[in-house]
Amino acid sequence: MNKKNKIFIVIFITGAVAIINGSFIKINGNLNADIILLSGLIMELISIAGLILNNLKKIKLFLKLHHIIKVTEKRLS
Repeated sequence: MNKKNKIFIVIFITGAVAIINGSFIKINGNLNADIILLSGLIMELISIAGLILNNLKKIKLFLKLHHIIKVTEKRLS
């Protein structure tokens, strides 16, 4: 795992914590909890997009190999 992936995972975890904290604050009736929830959601979206874009070659290779395995299994049966 490279440094970029680690950073995106930290952002993802931080976003999840922000969403959990924001939801508890919202339950308690604080009006400013929407900002915390929105910031957590934005952090989640950025981290997921970053992980996908950063590992796009690996994802394409995985999907290509998965397709090859399926085709080979069909030919053998």
